[in-house]
Formats: sequence, C-alpha cells, structure tokens
Amino acid sequence: RNIQYPISNTEYNKTPGSIRLVSVARISPEKGTLHALRFLKEIKEGKIHYDLYGPVYNEAYWKECTEVIATLPPNVTVTWHGPVDGERVGEVLSKAHFLLMTTEGENFGHTILEALSAGIPVIISDRTPWRDLEAKKAGFDLSLDDAAAFIHVLKQAVAMDDPEWTELSAGALAQAMEYISDQ
Repeated sequence: RNIQYPISNTEYNKTPGSIRLVSVARISPEKGTLHALRFLKEIKEGKIHYDLYGPVYNEAYWKECTEVIATLPPNVTVTWHGPVDGERVGEVLSKAHFLLMTTEGENFGHTILEALSAGIPVIISDRTPWRDLEAKKAGFDLSLDDAAAFIHVLKQAVAMDDPEWTELSAGALAQAMEYISDQ
C-alpha cells in the first residue's frame, strides 16, 4: 500500500510538515536502504516521500525492504524508480529536499558530492569521508548505531520551513564548492 512507482510531483519550496527525500544508490546491504526505511517507520507525523533510485543488486535484501515498506505508517510513501542514467542524477536530486543515504561505508560518496553541488543537504551515516556537516550547515552525518539521532533529525527535517532549508541548501553548496576548489 505504501510503495508507488514513478510520479511527477515536484516540490521546490520546503513547507513545514512535508518533505521529499531521495537516495541514488544500488539496493544492497552495504548501501543501507533498510536502515533508512526502519528510521522512517518511526515517524508518524508529517508527509514524507522517499524516492529510491538504483538497481536491485540483492533480491533477498529488496524483499526485506518491501516488507518494511508495507508496514510504514500512512504518512510515509516510498517510490522505487529503478536505475537512473548518470546524466539524470542531478535532475533527480534537484527534486528532493534532502539526500538520505544510510550507507554502511563509502570510500568517497560521489552521490553525496553531487547532492551538495545541487544545493541538496544530506542526511547520511558517519561512514563516509563527509563529516561535520551539521557544523557546516550542509546536512547531518550520524551514527547508524544511533537510531534515535536519525529519527530526531528526520523529524526536524520534516518540520523545517523554507528559510531553514534554504540556509542548509546554501551550506550544502558552499561545502561542495570548498571541496571542488581544494587543490
């Protein structure tokens, strides 16, 4: 009941009580999709839409994901779009308020840099090189072992208004520019 397939409804302003999240990664245990779904299951207020882009690399894992999706509260909708062409990633990211990636580990995290470059703040695990994002007003890097922290930040993101989100968006872009200009 909670899984949908591609929709065309783009929100550019951040309205309190509503959020669009996106993940661009293969559906596999190391990318941690299940963590994100379990965190979202705990959020009963607000309107949350989570767009998943990426191929299913592990059918058993995807089955686990769809089982959790089926138990999500009615305010949370997940849309799996399948793989996305590299040249469309920027467009896909630009339709979201936050990149949500609860990865088990990234050596770099190209999608994270792409999101930041598009002015999309990120909510990610602390298992990437992208750290101290909250202090830089570019997003959040949180421990996968601290579900309460993820749930708190996601609730905060849902409640966020446009001026708060715009500040994080500017911080995300600044973080990307700082990285790109660093020799």
